[in-house]
Amino acid sequence: MSYSSDAISYLADFAHDLTRIVRAACADADAVVQCYVSGQLVDWQTPADGVVEFILPDAGASDVVFLLAVSAELAQSNLWHEAVPPLAGGNRISITVPLVMSLGPDAVVKILLEPAGAAAADEGVFSQVAFPRGFGAGGFALGRFGTAAYGWDASGAPGWGYGGGMGEYGFDCRMLRWTSEPMPPGSYPITVIVEDEAGNELARHSTLQQLDGPPRPASDLRVQSYDVLADALTLTWSRSPDV
Repeated sequence: MSYSSDAISYLADFAHDLTRIVRAACADADAVVQCYVSGQLVDWQTPADGVVEFILPDAGASDVVFLLAVSAELAQSNLWHEAVPPLAGGNRISITVPLVMSLGPDAVVKILLEPAGAAAADEGVFSQVAFPRGFGAGGFALGRFGTAAYGWDASGAPGWGYGGGMGEYGFDCRMLRWTSEPMPPGSYPITVIVEDEAGNELARHSTLQQLDGPPRPASDLRVQSYDVLADALTLTWSRSPDV
């Protein structure tokens, strides 16, 4: 085999002592069971009597936990993008901004994000200089003397020149990527702003990002009452805020 989720049967998924515990049975006696938390491979186990139990202290209510049965040689290989269904994509928002020379060596990239359902993004969640200390900004003498942006060495800039009538030539292959923490399902307003050193806005792009992952589980499961004569147990819990 290579990998399969068909052999996995979930037995329990509950919170205990500030951790999340996931227990499952595996029908394939030769498989190793991997545990993914929102896209990260965090642990793997060989089933004992057909059962595995993962203790996940860092897994929150919005994290997607997914178990996968794999061949022993694949135990340490992250197969998330190949094997996990698209709707279990990790509940994360990922934004990629190309770092082109036209931004200039002092440009600042800002990302604004609001909770699902908001009309517009106003809260800043990320800010970074596009070319820290000028590294990666480009073209001969484009940057200030004494910074990495000055000069045209390929180790520090995207190539000699700054256009030359042909647009941006050189490498221009660097990307700035930001990924959120796991978040509940919903439609999130996002705005990406690029500013110059003085705070003047050079570019702005706004969009809505839809997260279609599974809802957060119910919580606060507890025993409300027990009728001895009828041998009836009554349970209560708090419903998922996403249902």
